[in-house]
Amino acid sequence: MDTIIYLSCVKTNRTDAGGECKYALKEHVMQDYRLIKVLVKEQFPELDEVPYKRSCAWGKHCSKPSGRKLSLDIWCVGKRLQYRRSLRQHEKQRREMGEKLKQELAACLEERDEVYLCFDETVSGDSWVRSILPFHEFDAYLKRDWVYRLMEEANHPHFVVLGDVSYSKELLWQFAPYMKSLVWIAPDRAAEEDMEEFAEEFYQETGLAIRLQFLPANTTYGQLVIPEYMVKEAVNIVDLTEGKHVPRFEPPKGSIWLCCAADMDKERRIEARRLSCNVISMRKQWKKAPFA
Repeated sequence: MDTIIYLSCVKTNRTDAGGECKYALKEHVMQDYRLIKVLVKEQFPELDEVPYKRSCAWGKHCSKPSGRKLSLDIWCVGKRLQYRRSLRQHEKQRREMGEKLKQELAACLEERDEVYLCFDETVSGDSWVRSILPFHEFDAYLKRDWVYRLMEEANHPHFVVLGDVSYSKELLWQFAPYMKSLVWIAPDRAAEEDMEEFAEEFYQETGLAIRLQFLPANTTYGQLVIPEYMVKEAVNIVDLTEGKHVPRFEPPKGSIWLCCAADMDKERRIEARRLSCNVISMRKQWKKAPFA
């Protein structure tokens, strides 16, 4: 069984103590795979820079709560030493938490499991949290099974398909009973004849005419403009393309954008345009899974 470990991190700073590391773990067993959500909560020690700011107003001395006056230099050296001790203590807490997390995950996993790591925008590429989990990053979002799972979120009878994958035709046959209209914008005119034959066969079998279009030569989906007259009602936009390019398109209110490649940059670009549609991807679905 495939197992996805979804990793998220919450980080805050504190100047009053040495920091803290802890985590929460929740397992969800889906129909044909397992999702394990891990939330790491980290309070990172930070050097208190207030004395340096106060020195501008107070001159060469600053007062401690006890009322004694010490040289600012001596006071700050003490604070820096305390900060270094806090860092060492925090690194120790990280290692201990990492070992505990690996032990708990090992108890959840089975020998034959294919384990993959997925993470959200709170986990950077060089994050220490990723380094303690020796699993490959999940990158199979566009594989057939995962796209079929995502298609279950399509709840409108009108479809716009962007891009082409090896199983595109099979996908359209599978969901044809739920379609009232279909626009397919393919990337390559080299397969135009074959796709037109498919569209004709599709029409004969289902009675649904595919509005088939191709990207102009030397253009990307980011340069594509989808006219409003092609889509007048809420639609499911099945985005099978890779990369960050987003078509210039104002979907009707209530539309669903299925970002099959689960590219975080593309999702951010779509949301930044304030389009009146709901962006859904497997990564987002995993993020929404509760810890409770």
